[in-house]
Amino acid sequence: IYKAHQCLRLLEKGGRSRMQQLISKLFEHSYTEWHRSCPKTNTILDLFWTHPTFLKLIHAFPHIFIMDCTYNTNRYRMLLLEIVGVTSTYMTFFVGFVYLSMEQEDNYVWALSIWWGLMDGIVMPDFIVTDREMTLLRAIELIFGTSKHLLCRWHINKNVLAKFKKLFKSKEDLNRFLEKWNTMVAFSTEVNFIRQTRQLCNEFSMYQKMLQYVIDTWLNLYKERFVAAWIDKFMHFGNTTSNR
Repeated sequence: IYKAHQCLRLLEKGGRSRMQQLISKLFEHSYTEWHRSCPKTNTILDLFWTHPTFLKLIHAFPHIFIMDCTYNTNRYRMLLLEIVGVTSTYMTFFVGFVYLSMEQEDNYVWALSIWWGLMDGIVMPDFIVTDREMTLLRAIELIFGTSKHLLCRWHINKNVLAKFKKLFKSKEDLNRFLEKWNTMVAFSTEVNFIRQTRQLCNEFSMYQKMLQYVIDTWLNLYKERFVAAWIDKFMHFGNTTSNR
């Protein structure tokens, strides 16, 4: 079966390269694509594609968009940047897909510039939700400087756990910390947030290295992007994570 499948794929390609085959399929199914190539080798560096149906949804619901990268899913090790939006009925729709040759600011700026062009270069998204990828953060600031940029709570929790999960003396301590941390993040007023932060620091004072990390790395720099006391001042319709 695998051999027959491979033969059919080779026959369908008709001597075209994989990239030529991909662009051919995009054209066949009415997708629109943009790409840029290396001037020396003429190989494609970055490729953005979308569909007319996506464009209609972008213009109908230009409020909340979520971006995230998928890694190591193709033989060329190109990043796949997925951009999705959210409708008024809380459904997810695709905006576009981007193969990026590198995870650098220039690559993200190119992709976001294409996206802004799809929005006619006039309407700015109200909210963009991503993880804390610094090159992506700088590109968003450059292209969508007036949009509110939220950081994914799920990724923040994952980063904290990855660094300090083994530090906790027991699973009960870990679960209690996560409960206190998530409660603190979810408080809708700054007064309650400050009170809960103090309680967290007092209760887990034996884990000074971890407390210093969450305060210096996340709270001091980014609390306005993921703590409810700040982000709930704006209508984000409950989208606080890129892990929909």
